[in-house]
Order: sequence, then C-alpha cells, then structure tokens
Amino acid sequence: MDLEKPSSATPVPQPQPYETKPVPGQQQDAAPEGCLAVAIRIPVRIVVLVLVVPVRMVWDALVVGGRFLRDTVFRPLGRAVMWVLVPVGQAVVTAVEWLAKLVFVWPWVGLWRYVVVPVGRGLGWLGHVLFVVPGVWLYARVLTPLGHGIVAALRGIGAGCAWLWRVLVVVPAGWLYARVLTPLGHGIVAALRGIGAGCAWLWRV
Repeated sequence: MDLEKPSSATPVPQPQPYETKPVPGQQQDAAPEGCLAVAIRIPVRIVVLVLVVPVRMVWDALVVGGRFLRDTVFRPLGRAVMWVLVPVGQAVVTAVEWLAKLVFVWPWVGLWRYVVVPVGRGLGWLGHVLFVVPGVWLYARVLTPLGHGIVAALRGIGAGCAWLWRVLVVVPAGWLYARVLTPLGHGIVAALRGIGAGCAWLWRV
C-alpha cells in the first residue's frame, strides 16, 4: 500500500480565521481627516453655535410664547372684545338707523303729515267754497230758472207760431176750400154734366 499522497493532487484548503469586510462609511470615518477639512469644520460649527442655534432657540421661544399668549391672552381678550364690540356694534347700527330716520325719514313724514296734508285739505276746502258752492248756487238759482224760462218762452213762441199758422194759413185755406173751391168744383161738375147731357141729346136727335 502506498500511504503517501501524490504530489500532483490538489491541496485541501485550510480554514482561515473569520474576516469582516470593511464598510465604506466606516472606512471613511476611519480614514484620517485632512487639515483643511478640520480648518473649515471648526469655524462652521462655531458659526452655527453662535448664530443659528441662538436664532433657532429664540424662534422656538417666540413660537412657544406666541402660542402661550394666544391661548392665555389673545383668545380670551378677543372673546372679551367680541362680547363688548357686538353690543357696541348693535348700538352703533341702531344709532345710525335712528339718525338716518331722523335726517331722511321723519322730516318728510312730518312735512307730509303737518304741511302737505293740511295744505291739501285747505286747498280742497277753498276750491269747494270758491267753485263748487257758487257753481251749485248758480245752477240752482240762475241756470235752472233761466232754462225753465227759455223753455217756456220757446213753448210760447211755438204756440204763437202755431196759432199764426192756423189763423193765417189753415183757416183761410179751409175757408177758401169750403167757400170757394168746393162750390166752384160743384158748379164745374154740374156744368160738365149739363154739357154732357146736351151733347147726348143732340146726338140722339
């Protein structure tokens, strides 16, 4: 038996101790910083600590103080002001309305009620006294009797004209017809009858 391994055989790898891979950030942190980076970072941190941090702290303090003032002072004060201003505003509106009525409404109402209406009534009464009453009196005392007189006069004139027509025309015409025309007509008829009888007798003879 050959107990020795051939030289051409692949050697068996021996287990190595556990190795950790380096992390890039850790490698960067582990890397030494340069003098320029340190020289820039330190003033920047100083400026931030001197300027930015106090301003931020003051801003935060102002925000907290503003919220505190809003919750404890301004909001109750606003409610109190509203409780005061609402009645004051209503009173101001009422006063403005009253003043507007006093300036623009009530003078016209008073003018209409105490000037225009009495003047209109006075003018109506004056027109009634000056025109209606005299007109009624004139119609009742003058025009009506005058109209009745004119009607009576016209009736008299008509009766006189009728009487004159009867006396001057109708009576003479009746007399002429009865006394002249009728006998003349009867005579003419009798003459014509005699002439006709004579002519007949002569015709027979």
